[in-house]
Amino acid sequence: MRAISWGIFPFLGFAALRGFNEAISNPRSVTAIALVGVVMNIGANYVLMFGKLGFPELGLVGTGWASSIVFWAIFLGLVTYSAAKKSFSQYGIFSKLGRPDPHYFKELFRIGWPIGASMGVEMSLFMIAVMMMGWIGTAQLAAHQVAIQCAAFTFMVPLGIGIASSVRVGQAVGANDRDGVIRSGFVGIGLSVAFMAATAILFWAAPRSVISLYLDLGSVENERVIDIAVRLLGIAAVFQVFDGIQVSAMGALRGLKDTKTPMMLAMVSYWPVGLSAAYGLAFVLGWGEVGLWWGLVSGLGCAAILLTIRFIRLTAPGKI
Repeated sequence: MRAISWGIFPFLGFAALRGFNEAISNPRSVTAIALVGVVMNIGANYVLMFGKLGFPELGLVGTGWASSIVFWAIFLGLVTYSAAKKSFSQYGIFSKLGRPDPHYFKELFRIGWPIGASMGVEMSLFMIAVMMMGWIGTAQLAAHQVAIQCAAFTFMVPLGIGIASSVRVGQAVGANDRDGVIRSGFVGIGLSVAFMAATAILFWAAPRSVISLYLDLGSVENERVIDIAVRLLGIAAVFQVFDGIQVSAMGALRGLKDTKTPMMLAMVSYWPVGLSAAYGLAFVLGWGEVGLWWGLVSGLGCAAILLTIRFIRLTAPGKI
């Protein structure tokens, strides 16, 4: 923790510049720098953990120092790129360093804190689900981790689409282009549904092949975990589609600078609906791990419906 703490500032700086590049439709440079960072991280971990190239063997602490070094490297790389790119000069992104603007701080905080709260509410649903799954049993918890990791991996695509929707919707709002706002929002939702439907088919049709990425299917010790994971992946197929809709709709709403109401909708969906349903189905009705997962589906489904309705209402004639 002490070692990685030296990387907090550059990580936050990288995140800010990443947001700027994404907002002006320039994400590829960030991706390239991040990929370089991944390669650096592998090398730095190997050298510092195991004491290679004359460095001391730091063990686990070496991972903290490696992360800090990489955070500084990707931050400085993105700073250099952003400062050197001629087309960025019109934005003057480094021209007011040391002269903070209270108006923009207030605006960023007004828009940003509900986004952070929404993400925290959603994360809490899955964190508490892990805890409740542990109450059911160790095999169920292991199967849950396999299934949720599969869902989290595929979720990265609609998450990226949701960020792109936020950018495109925001640009259309700035151009006073209502048709562009609607098109950007619904294209994002449609793309997310299409991708998640494809992964849902994979989860339905070949669950054991997916699970084989995590567990040895030939091991007798893994049989119970594999059987439970197969059932959970079947539910994850439904889970996937709703998750894609809600993250894309949320992204489109952020492009409209609408963050407080979506935060409240997320709270209602994930806590009173999702958590209550998960607990009730798993423990009151005795459905166990299957009931817990259907509870997660109910929370995501509620969020998907409410957030999509919110976007429809905000883009109605006369609203933009």
